[in-house]
Amino acid sequence: MGDPYRRLGLRGNPFVAEPKPGVGAEVYCDRGVPEAPRPGRGQIIQLIGVRGAGKTTLMLKWRGEIGGTYRHVPNNVLRFLPLPLGRLCFWDEADRAPRWLLIVQLGIARLIGATVVLGTHADLGVGETHRFGALTGSDVQRWAERHIHRASLGRASLTLPAEVAESIAHASDGSWRIAGDLLHAWAADEAKTYHNQ
Repeated sequence: MGDPYRRLGLRGNPFVAEPKPGVGAEVYCDRGVPEAPRPGRGQIIQLIGVRGAGKTTLMLKWRGEIGGTYRHVPNNVLRFLPLPLGRLCFWDEADRAPRWLLIVQLGIARLIGATVVLGTHADLGVGETHRFGALTGSDVQRWAERHIHRASLGRASLTLPAEVAESIAHASDGSWRIAGDLLHAWAADEAKTYHNQ
């Protein structure tokens, strides 16, 4: 019978969800984001977008390139813990932190000249803002090509048609998570169809 993905020249479904936040450089797609922040410049940068828009991925990419402290604010009582400070700080899901805590921590950050990057679903009304907008068909196609290439056993025979990419982009609501789930289902259907031919 055989593995249907191997028949397509793939190790498996290229769109299996990543085991931890962020993605590797081989599949990262720039969506017109600002340049990486500079430590100790006193900047505050908000990255605003829906769940799965790429905020965490971008912060982890920047942190990997230039260092800094990172905190993911959980949706529980731990959201009341002080946020880490340093020359460069990444506060992910910052909108979960109590407003008074953000005001205090941002005040301290300003005093010490820290650069702070906030990942948030809502506009917190501070600093420079970058909004992650809708995905385009070409965004989805480029992302799909990189995932297919990463899963390839040499020469994969799986190609995402432009009209499918457009449809997925439209249905994704700006979320790579939703796009990834839709691409996973599409690839599974393609493997099954190819296998049954």
